[in-house]
Amino acid sequence: MKFFEHYFVQSFSHLLNFFAAFFHDNYGMSIIVLTILIRCVLLPITINQQKTQLQMKKMQPQLQEIKTKHSSKDPQEQLLLQQELMQLYKQNNFNPLNSGCLPLLVQMPILMGFFYAIRGTEEIATHSFLWFQLGTPDPLFILPFLAAFTTFIQTKALRRGEDSNPTNIKTLMYVMPIMILFFALKAPAALVLYWITGNLFYFLQLYIFSIGPFRKALSLKNEENA
Repeated sequence: MKFFEHYFVQSFSHLLNFFAAFFHDNYGMSIIVLTILIRCVLLPITINQQKTQLQMKKMQPQLQEIKTKHSSKDPQEQLLLQQELMQLYKQNNFNPLNSGCLPLLVQMPILMGFFYAIRGTEEIATHSFLWFQLGTPDPLFILPFLAAFTTFIQTKALRRGEDSNPTNIKTLMYVMPIMILFFALKAPAALVLYWITGNLFYFLQLYIFSIGPFRKALSLKNEENA
C-alpha cells in the first residue's frame, strides 16, 4: 500500500500541482490536461484492445461452429474443443489474454492512483473552475448529468456494430449511467470533471478508430499478422 501511495498517488499529486502552477493556479485545467496525458500514455493498450475486439468479431462464426461441434460435456470432447480453439487463435495471431482482464490490470493502478491523487490533493478543494468549486458538488447539477450522458454514449459506442447484445449488456448500458449520476451528485466536482474528461477522450478514440481509414488500417494489419 505504501508503494502505491508513494509511486502513484503522491507522484500524480505533484504533477497536479505542477500543471496547476503552469496554468496560473488553475487546478481545473490541471485535471483536464493530466487526464488527457494519462489517456495518451495508455493509448497503445486501449488500441490493442480495440484490435482484439475486431479480431474476435471476425472469428465469431468459426468460434460458434467449433463450440457447436464440441458441445458435449465429455472430457475428450472438451479437450478437442480447446485444441481447435487454440489452433484458430494461432491461425489468426490472436492472444486471448488481450481480451481478458490483463489490459485492465495494467491500467488500473494508474487510473486509481490519479483518482486518489485528485481526492487527496488538499489544494484542489480550495480552488474553483468555471462555475463550480472543485472541492464540493456542482451546485447547478450540470456536471453530474454530463458524467451520466458521456458514460451512456461511451457504453453505447462500445456496443455499436454488433449484431446482437446480451440482455445483461443492454441493461448495463442504462444502469451504469444512472449509478454514475448518483455518485456525481454527491462527489466533489474535481472527480466528476476527471470522469467526464476521460469519457470524452475514450469516446473520441472509439470514434476515430471506427471510421473508414482507421478501421480499415486495423483490419489490414490483423490480416497481415494472421
